[in-house]
Amino acid sequence: MTECLFQYDRLYLNAAYHEPDEHRHLMSHMIIGVSQRVRCSVNHYEFEADGVCIDSHVLHTACVTKGELLICLFDKTSLFADALSRRYLKEQNYAVLGEETVQIIRDTWLAIHSLAAVDEAIIGMLGIKDISFSTDERIQNALETLKNYEEAVP
Repeated sequence: MTECLFQYDRLYLNAAYHEPDEHRHLMSHMIIGVSQRVRCSVNHYEFEADGVCIDSHVLHTACVTKGELLICLFDKTSLFADALSRRYLKEQNYAVLGEETVQIIRDTWLAIHSLAAVDEAIIGMLGIKDISFSTDERIQNALETLKNYEEAVP
């Protein structure tokens, strides 16, 4: 069974993906194997890791032969995707996560099986202070315009 947590600019899934098709989309990823290593393919390069980050719009697949994955998807315009890019991806298509990072997320999940707790752990790890902020200037301008409009209308 897949469990989901939807937030404004991110989505968390606890799912058992055993044979997913290769795909690409506009979300950045953080994928953790809960009980085993993740088998990954990024732009047809195959590898295994305990956890991986994959940039948006990159051809990929990630799966486990048994058990489940924690999949964190971040809107490309969010602070999460920006922090993921700066901290882990560093202008690469993907990055294997370090053991400590994987263990923090895995332990958080295994302790209480809460995707909200995983979200809080990732917020802390990425050092995000204001989760409502967007890195896309167009979105910031639109929100500012709406705010000014609401203040002007009696």
